Amino acid sequence: YNDKKYYIEEGIIIPYIKVSKYKSDDDIGRIIFPYTVKDNNSIPIDVEVLKKKYPMAYQYFLDTKETLDERDSDGKLNLSNWYMYGRSQGLNLWDEKILFSTFNENPNFVKSKEKEFLFSNGYCIINYDIDEDVLLKIINSDIMKYYIDNTSYSISGNYKCYQKKYVKNFSIPELSAEDISFIKKCNDKQELNKYLINLYIETRSWKTNYRGEIYIHSGLAKLTKEVRERKGLSELYNEDDLKFGYIICKCNLVDCIYMTEEFIKQEKERNPKNFIAGRYEVGRYAWVLDNIEPIKPIEAKGQLGIWNYKK
Repeated sequence: YNDKKYYIEEGIIIPYIKVSKYKSDDDIGRIIFPYTVKDNNSIPIDVEVLKKKYPMAYQYFLDTKETLDERDSDGKLNLSNWYMYGRSQGLNLWDEKILFSTFNENPNFVKSKEKEFLFSNGYCIINYDIDEDVLLKIINSDIMKYYIDNTSYSISGNYKCYQKKYVKNFSIPELSAEDISFIKKCNDKQELNKYLINLYIETRSWKTNYRGEIYIHSGLAKLTKEVRERKGLSELYNEDDLKFGYIICKCNLVDCIYMTEEFIKQEKERNPKNFIAGRYEVGRYAWVLDNIEPIKPIEAKGQLGIWNYKK
């Protein structure tokens, strides 16, 4: 500060990551952290404790007090001590975190080896109830890239916006034990992308150029017990648990793929459960869905094509 070099006690510094510049753990810096953490809450260190336990850090804060006080010249920050941070975002995020920056050419979700750290210039994902390796592979895949390309916006250099309001609506499909095992073991990105695409597919006989939010309606027609058993569907669901003649979920339609023999073969090999649940024939179409979210069923009379629901 003012060309003076300060030495700070190690016990009052923690790792710091500037997400927009973070490429590897070599990019991790250090920051003075005048807080103690209790039950995931950051509590400012009392000034007398700071003076006694961290005298070098205290002297640094004392020398910079005038500059730091300028942050709260109007009193809106309501800081009890002048050395507290001006903003509290992230001060109570001490769980496992996956980081991502606001703008990227491609999905770039990363996990640091550090567990307790502060970060800026980005966002984090916490409290995920899915295997971390599986989650990272999905959100760094072409599925996420396609989703952002079709829901977000670009800035110069073809950088896409990965703000929270876009990423939070990305959905993870329901994964079987076989899906999880394959995703964890697969290190071929192209092969993984093909596999993941098949997890987001709904089959239809007709093509659509529509892209965006759409609701799925379950028709009144039911498959006979014979057909269900022949196709192996009886093992996938209990018909008594299903709703017929209802709007059952909402999602985003992000692509419509013409089915070829090669596509059908790949789908059958990569996702046999999805294959038997759909109707895969050359000339039909695979609708790629994202952000699939069950809703409270709404009874409605179905129609052909894409239609507008009116109460």
